[in-house]
Amino acid sequence: MPDEATAVLHHSIQTLREESYSCSSQHAVVQYFIVFKQHCSTQLSKEVARRFFGSVCIILEALLDEIKFSQGDLPYNLETYMSIRRRTIGMPPFFTLARSILETKDHQWSPEILEMESHACAILGLQNDLVGLEKDIRAKEKMNAVFVNVAQIAGQTIYAGNDTTLQAATNNICALHNHLMGRVLERHANIQQRAIGTPRNALECRVADMQLMATETHLKWCTMAKRYNLIPELHMI
Repeated sequence: MPDEATAVLHHSIQTLREESYSCSSQHAVVQYFIVFKQHCSTQLSKEVARRFFGSVCIILEALLDEIKFSQGDLPYNLETYMSIRRRTIGMPPFFTLARSILETKDHQWSPEILEMESHACAILGLQNDLVGLEKDIRAKEKMNAVFVNVAQIAGQTIYAGNDTTLQAATNNICALHNHLMGRVLERHANIQQRAIGTPRNALECRVADMQLMATETHLKWCTMAKRYNLIPELHMI
């Protein structure tokens, strides 16, 4: 199955990056991407569509890395995991479209906006992992930041819900989430300060507001989503 998934992902990426609307693969997923590309191309300008498809490819490339990570072909550590998770959370296309609605042709986004986006994606991934931890323990799911940190602490992946190492790893991931959240709030404050009395910076302030709001909205959504099967006591991280 990993070999088939890898091939499908490669063909899907090729489909989105090329100008044509065809692909040698007849796999259903690839064909869905062809239809998806055709539809989006009728709704978006050529330049926005190019960037949007590129952001979708970022997710598909991350899924390829996830396969390598699961198979042991990439280092099993938190740094590598987070480089994958901030992409597989699926937010790059959303942020790309949101920026395209606001930006002007000659606008260059500041490093702080791009850093905020990267941190926001990582935060959403960590929220997903933390809120879904109970479910992942039951399913013995390895792709969770807590389990990766457990492996770094104990040298093996542990799924025991009452294990002290698991609790320590959970605390570490919560701390990482809060650290990144602090970075986002700091960048957001800086961008807001620059926007005072400077209309040209108001655009970045609106994007920063959207990025910050995404972290709050996602936390509310994932704690309420039925698919996580939360225990009654767990409502917020």
